[in-house]
Parts: sequence; C-alpha cells; structure tokens
Amino acid sequence: LDKHKGCDIIDLHPGSCLWSQKIHQHLKPRRHLLLEPDERYLDPFIKPLLNQKDSAYRHTTLSGAAPKGYFDTYDKIFDDHLLPARDALPEQDPRLREPNHSLLVIGSLVRRYPDIRTGSNAVAFPNLILHHLAEAAQTNIMFQRYGLVRVLLWVPDETKSSILPDSVLHRTGYSINLESAFNIAEVVGSDRSQLSRTDINKKTIHRQRQDQLDVWSARRVLKRMQSKGMAIPEHRRPEVHQKALDTDDESLSDYDPIHLPKDKSLQAAVDHHEKNLNELAELAAIPRVKRKHLTPPDARFKLTSASQEYIKIFDQPSCRLWFDSWGLQIALEHEYSATKDKLPEEVRAKLQTRILATDKKLSSIQEKMFSKDVGKQMGVLIDELFALCRPKPLMEWDRRPFEPMTAADEEFWPRFPMRLVDLKPRTEALGDDLMNSTEANHVRRGLLKAMFTHPSAPLLESIDRLGPGARDILGPEFSDVTQGGRMDPKHMLTKDITREQLVALTKAYIEWPFRPLGSEALEA
Repeated sequence: LDKHKGCDIIDLHPGSCLWSQKIHQHLKPRRHLLLEPDERYLDPFIKPLLNQKDSAYRHTTLSGAAPKGYFDTYDKIFDDHLLPARDALPEQDPRLREPNHSLLVIGSLVRRYPDIRTGSNAVAFPNLILHHLAEAAQTNIMFQRYGLVRVLLWVPDETKSSILPDSVLHRTGYSINLESAFNIAEVVGSDRSQLSRTDINKKTIHRQRQDQLDVWSARRVLKRMQSKGMAIPEHRRPEVHQKALDTDDESLSDYDPIHLPKDKSLQAAVDHHEKNLNELAELAAIPRVKRKHLTPPDARFKLTSASQEYIKIFDQPSCRLWFDSWGLQIALEHEYSATKDKLPEEVRAKLQTRILATDKKLSSIQEKMFSKDVGKQMGVLIDELFALCRPKPLMEWDRRPFEPMTAADEEFWPRFPMRLVDLKPRTEALGDDLMNSTEANHVRRGLLKAMFTHPSAPLLESIDRLGPGARDILGPEFSDVTQGGRMDPKHMLTKDITREQLVALTKAYIEWPFRPLGSEALEA
C-alpha cells in the first residue's frame, strides 16, 4: 500500500470505522472521505474522527455503493470541500489506462438495504456493485475517470465463489467479466477447512475442489511467496497452505498427468504415444466381463480421492492408464504449439496430422472402454486438470500471488464472516477504429451473456449461437495450447475460454462483416 501514501481515500460504508482508521494511520492521506448514509454510525464513530485537530476526514451521507442511484455521487464529491477538485481526463488520453496512485477506494459491501426487495430473482447487492465497478474500470467512468484506481473491499464470505471460483466447474461469465477488468487477489478470508464436507449448503457456497488439486495449486502459490520473501503468521494460515508447507512436489507429481517422455524428441514422443494408444485400444477391445480378470499395466497417474469415490474400483486401473495417455496428448499438443514455427513446413504438417489422429483415437478409446457414468466423472477431472496443470493456469484463483490470511467471524463487528479483496484495474483497453472502448466492452459483455447460458456446452456450439458461420472468426489462439486452446477446439468447453481468447474473440466479432445487427444484435 505504500505507493498510495498521501493519497485521497474514498471510503464506502465505513460503519464503525475500525478498518478506516487502520488504513488512515498507515497512509496518512491528504483527504479521507467517509461515504456513510446510515446516521446510526455518525455520533459514536464518525464525529470523533471529524473533530480531530487538523482532521483529514470528511463525511457525507451520499452513498458510494447502493442497489440503485449512486453513480452521480462521484460527480458531486470532488468539490474541494469533500475531496480536492480533479479534472476528468480527456477521452483518448493514454493516462486513462494508467494506474492512478493518488486516489484509493476502500470500504465494505456487507450492508443490508431493507427497502430493496430480496426475492429469489433479486440480484445480490455485492455482486451488483462489483459488476458496476468492473464496468467503471473497463470504460473509465465514475472515479476511474482520473486514471485507474485500486479498490480494497470487504465482501460477504459467500461471494467468494462468484468472484474467485476455485473450481472450473463453477466458472461463469460473471467471474470472467470481473477478471477481465481486474487483477483480483484475496487478502483475507475464512478457512474452508472449517466446513463440514457433508454440509450441502456450505459445500455449494464454497465450491470445494478436489483436495489433491487444491494442495497442488497451493504448492505453486507457496513458491511464489517464497520467491518474494513472503510468509503467513502461523495463526493466520489456511489449512491448504499448511498442507503445502508439509508436503513436497514429488508426492503430488503423480496427480499431474501432463508430461513428455524424458530425453525424447517431439517426433519420438509421438511414436511412443502412438504405440501406447495401440496397446490401450487392444485393452478397450476386450469385453468388460473378460477385462475384469486381467491385470492391466501399472499407470503413473493417481486418481484424486474424490475421483476414487465416484469411479468404480474395477474401472480405476483402466482409467489411470487412459489419463496417462490423455496427459501425454496434451503435453504433445503444447510442445507442438510451442515449437512449430521452428520446424520445416513438411515436418510440421506431418506432426500436426499425427497428433490430431492420436487425439481422435484417444476419444474413441474412452467411448469404448468406459460407461457413460464413468465418462462423466472422468470429464469432471479432465476439466480440472486442463485448467490447473498448465504453465499459466486458467483461473485467477490458481494464479494468486499469495494465500489469503484467515479471519474468524468474531473478529468482525458486527459479527459477520467477510473477505477482503484487492481489485487492481487492468491497463489494457478494448476499442479501435471501428468502436470506442465503451461500445467494445458492451460487445464483450454481450458475448459472455450469449455464450454462458450453458457454460458446460462445447465452446464451438456456444459460438455458433452468435450467428451463422460465427465459428469462422475464431483466431489461432483457440487452437494453440500455449494460449489455453486445443489443437482441435471441439474439445474446449465454454467455461475453458481464457481472458485473452475472449479479447481476441471480441475484436474478431467487431470486425466480422456478417455480425447480426438490430434486434438480433448482442444484448449486454
């Protein structure tokens, strides 16, 4: 936070001002505006701050975050009385997409508005505000008119799954929109290990992922922290962080099937893969009744404990063998994508044909070898492994720079479980000669809304819904494994799309001469 020392602070719903005072003491801001519409907090908490000698605090009952009607607050507060006056930057000014450290927004979205309906179809207040903040960061409105402003917010515990999902199974258009606008980090949170695995409601809220994959991800985070000299006090460590400290990479390596054979060239590795698939196809051709009495070759890959619960014991050895081959397939595709530009054209074309053929054969073997129920459970694991076990993981949660510290309910007043999220706006902007950034972001939101009606549907099917021939606009990012694609994009699900692929798709859609217009156009 040191880069913000001496800045102006906009403080949303400061309430009892405990957090506000801690930030104030550290940053010593030029001006600290408390946007607190609830007058119950005024006499006991806010007035003593306003009455301090040479106080930098100011207060207004204007709301900086509400279910409706708060946008104009940011037109009123820069009036020299509440906050020093600022001039909004011109529309094309490059400083609009640069960080503005002279302003900081902090606050809490844990606030009830009893006059607002709370029916089953009502939008959750914190999620609505975060959506607005993402829009502001992408299009430079509200307090983002002066450059990109960092936001530190306390949010209800249950919003974690929508802001930073830790399972690709629950990745939504909403979470992708947030990560398109911000680099998101969770600084403080509750410890998920305190939840009972049999508590259905809590399990749904927290979207728990399979244990070994959580620890695998936490080991990566631990290395990032160690490289920066970061450590979490022992009493603030989440359980998964402690597990990461207590384990090693070798004990987890067998849960990651994506490996190339050692000391083999790409062509030799493809030869090895084809041989393995031939042997696996022979095993798949044996009737299931006879296969029960066979002892299949040993596999390197280990099924997670959750997968072992759902996949029958009889199918587990074959399943592990299949995942060994699947992992090698992904590794070959990645290596091909990374090195193809260095290969002679004839070699490149032959390798591409062979790798696509092994991919097709692998899918055929899975259909023959396993029942639909087993195939469905394997699909869950495939989704998680493909999202996590890559140089740049798919999800923002798996790219986190550090583990959040834990906090207990009783540490908050009023007592309520919360999480602290750090939102840093991304500097890249959409928009070109065809559209300005506001219109381009409208298109991006429309694409997410249209495609994510069925997040688990194949990506190509979702893109087909954008208009006749829409899949023709797909760029090379979708078939490049180094960029999160697959050599055959038909294997990608809608929820597999990366932020960079979404940007490329948005630009391609804007330039597409056949995109629907009028009543058939996208709705954001």
